[in-house]
Amino acid sequence: MLHYNSDPNVALDGENGTPSVSVLMPCLNESKYLRGCLESLLLNDYRGQFEITVIDGGSTDGTLEIIHKFCASDRRVKMLANPRRTAPTALNLAIPQASGEVIVRVDAHALYPTNYISRCVTALLESGAANVGGVWRIVPGLPTKLGWTVAKVQANRFGVGNAAYRLGNLTERRWVDTVPFLCCRKTLFGEIGYFNPELTRTQDIEFNRRIRNAGGGILLCPEIEITYFARAELGSMALHAWKTGLWIILPFLYSDVVPISWRHLMPLIFLTSLIVTGLASIFTSTALVLFGVIIAAYASCALLASIQIAVREKDFAYVLWAPLVFATFHISYGLGSLWGVWRLAAEMYRTRKLVPRGA
Repeated sequence: MLHYNSDPNVALDGENGTPSVSVLMPCLNESKYLRGCLESLLLNDYRGQFEITVIDGGSTDGTLEIIHKFCASDRRVKMLANPRRTAPTALNLAIPQASGEVIVRVDAHALYPTNYISRCVTALLESGAANVGGVWRIVPGLPTKLGWTVAKVQANRFGVGNAAYRLGNLTERRWVDTVPFLCCRKTLFGEIGYFNPELTRTQDIEFNRRIRNAGGGILLCPEIEITYFARAELGSMALHAWKTGLWIILPFLYSDVVPISWRHLMPLIFLTSLIVTGLASIFTSTALVLFGVIIAAYASCALLASIQIAVREKDFAYVLWAPLVFATFHISYGLGSLWGVWRLAAEMYRTRKLVPRGA
C-alpha cells in the first residue's frame, strides 16, 4: 500500500522543504499555445530548483523553433525527441532522465499561474497523497460565440458528468478517481510502473486507477487552477470527442485494471439505446415510443442545461448554440466508443478470448 509522510519538511530531501521539480510537457504541433504556456511556467515563484522538459513528437508547425529559442535563452528549459509521438511514450522517455524529486506533468494546451508549481508541491507534501492536481478554468481557443459555447458545455455537468475538475464549483480539496495532468514523487513510478505506452489517450485515467489499486490517494485541489483552451470549432471538438470515446474502450485491450468509470460510458449507453430502439421500432410500436422518450428526455436535459448556461452568462444566445454543441459532443463521443466496442469484440474473436484485459 502506498503511504507517504505528510510532514512537508521531511517528506522529501530538498532543502528547507523545497524539493527539486521536473516539469514534463509532451508536445506535438502546439505552436499556437506553446510560447504562452512556457512563459507562464517560467514565471513560477517556486523557491526550489525546477526544470522544464518539452518532449516533442516531431512537430511540423513551428513548434520546434519555439522550443529551441526557449532552450537557448533559459537553461531551465530542455528538449527531448519522442519518435513514437504519443503522450505516454513521451513521459516514459522523460521520467528516467528527470532530475527532480517531484514530477509535474503539464499540457502545452494550457496556461499556468505563477504559484502553480509551489501549490502542487505543497498539496503533495501536506496531504500524503500519491498524486495531486488542480481544476480547469476552460476558455475557448477562439473568442467566438461557438468557441465560448464549446467551453461552457465542457464545464457543464450535463456535458461532462461528475468530472469535478471541469465544473468550476469546487471549494474544498476532494479525493477523486483522477485529476488532470499530474504531480507526484518520482519514486511512485518505481512502485506502480510507468504509463502504459499502448494507450494513445486516457493513459492518465489508467495510471490513476493503478495508484488507487495500490492504496494511494488522488487529491483534487481547487486552489490549483489551470487555464485550459477548449477546441474552438465544432469539427475539431467532434473529432477530439470521437477519439476520446474510442480510447475509453480500447484500454481494455492493453490494461490489467479496469481503466474507466461508469460516467465514461454514458454517451455509449445513450447512443446504443437510440440505435437499438430505432431499429426495433421497425417491428414494434413499443420500441418507437421508447425511441421517442429517449429523444425527448435528452432534448429536455440539453435544453435545461443550455438555459442554465444562458442565465449564468446572461446571454440568451447560449440557448440556441448549446443544444447543438451538447448533441455533437455526446454523439461523437458515443460513436467513438461504439467503434471501440467493435474493435474490442473483433480482437476478442481473433484471439478467442472471452474476457478482455482489465475486465
